[in-house]
Amino acid sequence: MRRNRNLREHRDKQLKQRKVLTMAERRRAAQQKAVRKKKTRIVIDNTRKSLQKKATETLVLLPDSEAAQEIHLKRMTRNRSSRSRIARRIAQQHHPSRNWNNLPASKPSSLSFQPYLQYIAPEKTIKVCHAIESLGLGGAQTMMLELVNGLNSYYGEHIENYVVCVNRKLQKSNKLYESYGINPDCVTYDKFKKYVDSRDINIVVHHRISNSKCLKNFLSKDIKYILINHTWHALRNMPTFLECDYYVSVCKFLDRAVAWLDFIHPSRKLVVLNGIEDKYLEDIEPAKLKPGFKTGRCHRMVGSKFRLDSLSWMQTKVKRSIPDFTHHLIGTHKQAKIFSKKYNWFTYHGTILDRKEKMSILKALDVYFYETFQDEGASVAILEALACGVPVITKGLGGCPELVINGRNGMIVKDRQQYLIRLQQLAGDEAFRADLSQKTRDDFIKRLHVKHTACKYMQIFDDLIS
Repeated sequence: MRRNRNLREHRDKQLKQRKVLTMAERRRAAQQKAVRKKKTRIVIDNTRKSLQKKATETLVLLPDSEAAQEIHLKRMTRNRSSRSRIARRIAQQHHPSRNWNNLPASKPSSLSFQPYLQYIAPEKTIKVCHAIESLGLGGAQTMMLELVNGLNSYYGEHIENYVVCVNRKLQKSNKLYESYGINPDCVTYDKFKKYVDSRDINIVVHHRISNSKCLKNFLSKDIKYILINHTWHALRNMPTFLECDYYVSVCKFLDRAVAWLDFIHPSRKLVVLNGIEDKYLEDIEPAKLKPGFKTGRCHRMVGSKFRLDSLSWMQTKVKRSIPDFTHHLIGTHKQAKIFSKKYNWFTYHGTILDRKEKMSILKALDVYFYETFQDEGASVAILEALACGVPVITKGLGGCPELVINGRNGMIVKDRQQYLIRLQQLAGDEAFRADLSQKTRDDFIKRLHVKHTACKYMQIFDDLIS
């Protein structure tokens, strides 16, 4: 009895001394443990000779290296043959008796893109229906609206656009669509064919999101069908989209990430980089924000793009080294809203549906802080900042290196230590910041303006109709 009592007393004493971890601390400890297991030796190199390093080494190339893009894309093409076999098996499960050699994408295409200033649009008016499964606030929806807006602005005499949400349940529009002057229609899957036929649609452009499914079964045979892939989520469903005339990826990263079926001819797989309009920005005045070195971000507050500890890091590291540092967040996050009451340098704006109000805040920023934690496509958040002439600091994940070119319209970093160095560099040199901002505007007009994107899609439509 005496021995058992001593054991109980000893156990109680140990439990009292032991610290009780919160759920956040437990989660952070588990993440650190997982990182330690996968940690390998880092080699920083900028030469092509580094490609011959041992496979056990993790290669981190400097962002301005040409080999960096090759390694980044090579990472996604690993085990392509096995992924292609899996894709073929999925396609066979959905279409067991399909003769793939008779599908439109199996035949070569003679399409060759011309620059914006050289292309002449067809005289015949093309009727295009833009279909999507959700009217929520996302990058795919915004890019669809930008594309429709660009087609109407630069080729309005040659094209007639319709926007429709196809789903099992009817959805309501929101202020985002109103700010673009677009009133989308909503139909269920069983009524989609009637909707298209009643308007004499020539081409259906399906903007793929994670829950999309092939719409060709709901269309007449003579209607052309184009799939635009906006996301790298649920890429395993790509083999179910068999009857497309063209497959368009919004960046090279997504094109390399897909396990394409063997029957799809390479000329049917296109890459058209996203672009947005900037004409309306001339009439928008920058918002009156707190004075100082202004940074900010505007995107969905999901785990892959935002972590609450970034605000604590800014308080302990950035604010101490840059006294006039301020940060603005546009998006919905309950904990971040609480943080805004704690730190006077941090402003929480919440969700802003009116794009003019949103862009006025972005125009007032000195730097766009974009910290992500996993791959993505061509980010509309980055494009909006670049359109305002705001340099972007981001990681080289997904399609970000295709939008942000190091030293030209922003900076590519790999961790928060480099984020801090770049922020200090920009905050301490106003002349350098102004020069980088001007380069950002010039590069946007040259590469990322929506007129270039609209021009390429018009050439795709012209090729299908002719």
